[in-house]
Amino acid sequence: MTDLRQLLTDIGERAGSYDVTERALTITRRRRRRRAAVGTTAAALAVAAIATWSLWPGAPGSAPDPAVSPSAGPSLPTSCTLGSLPLPDGATYGVVYQVDPTGRYAVGGTDVDAKKYDRDLLFWDGDAVRRLSLPGRLQYFHDVNSAGTALASAVIDGKESAWVYRDGEFTRLDGEAFASDLNESGVIAGTISSGPDGPGGQPVRWRTPDSPMELLPLPPGDWRHGVLVRGIDDDGTIVMGGYENSAKDQMAYALRPDGSWQELTPTIDGVTGRNVSVYAIRGGWVVGQVLLPDGTGQRGSGITGVLWNLRTGKAQSLGRSGPPTVVNAQGWTVHETEPVFGPRGQTRTPVPTPAGSLWLLSPAGDRTAVPAPAGQTPWHVQVYSVSDDGRVLVGLRQLSEPYGKDHVPVRWRCS
Repeated sequence: MTDLRQLLTDIGERAGSYDVTERALTITRRRRRRRAAVGTTAAALAVAAIATWSLWPGAPGSAPDPAVSPSAGPSLPTSCTLGSLPLPDGATYGVVYQVDPTGRYAVGGTDVDAKKYDRDLLFWDGDAVRRLSLPGRLQYFHDVNSAGTALASAVIDGKESAWVYRDGEFTRLDGEAFASDLNESGVIAGTISSGPDGPGGQPVRWRTPDSPMELLPLPPGDWRHGVLVRGIDDDGTIVMGGYENSAKDQMAYALRPDGSWQELTPTIDGVTGRNVSVYAIRGGWVVGQVLLPDGTGQRGSGITGVLWNLRTGKAQSLGRSGPPTVVNAQGWTVHETEPVFGPRGQTRTPVPTPAGSLWLLSPAGDRTAVPAPAGQTPWHVQVYSVSDDGRVLVGLRQLSEPYGKDHVPVRWRCS
């Protein structure tokens, strides 16, 4: 296991999250941990506050005005219909990870040798699917933009490698890094296992797939074990998080295009929590989770999903149904109802629930049911990505029992 892979595992495990490169193969483990405490990661870091440094030299990169509200966008769909995505010849199971902002392109994978974490990658253009190969293991598609440019990663000879798929070919990115996300302009953000500021995760960026990898600063504070970059927005804002040693807490920040930092605070409706994790950014909206006091004293009982509006800096609760990992440019997220926990959260029993217990939610609180297959419960499906207009959702369906490995890619069409 590489240093960076260990970093990703540490941050994911101790933040109650999951390693994105293995999530399609470890659904059971991810589900169990959803209510685990957003525990401690590792400790202390060198100070790296560079408030005046510009992410976009030569460009007028200023942060959005917090007083400006997003322009009126599409209305929330009122109904969704579940359908399948085709698999290539010879593939029995598979998963789709992301859909592009327009809903046209999607990316995923199918196992070649599950025991060795060796898989082929899948690229959909509408209903046409291509089966693609990368060397190594732990092959994974992270994102795809509306130009059909997709971001992938693989571990080759024990080392991280990042790749871009465009015009029918893979191109390897400069450096040994874990690339997390790309935006509509093709700018890519990620993490390396060590940098000049310490041995922990250092944020990095590629201005284009052909550009050299650039080191980015760490957030203000003591981050001696580094951060994990989670996403990049179309304006260049990058979100990241990790364990900040001086605060003895998990924290998250947005690095703005002008080089300034915006903390994603754990205060919701006047109540301040701790242990902040972030998972995705789109259109100035960020999703994650915090640990709020709930008075029970039970470990992990106050873990709450959060939606941050970077324009206002405000956070709102998304409930306690597990970490939200999906957000689109309208701030729409996907909400799941959590099954029943056994003693100390060690066992869990999926219980029959109404077909409408998986929801597409707007920041205003409006919601639309995301249906499960006929005869199955919502525990048989998961949503991994939503188009910007909310008309296309993609994810997986379990063919037998929930949390198994017999999953197939699915797509919801909404109107």
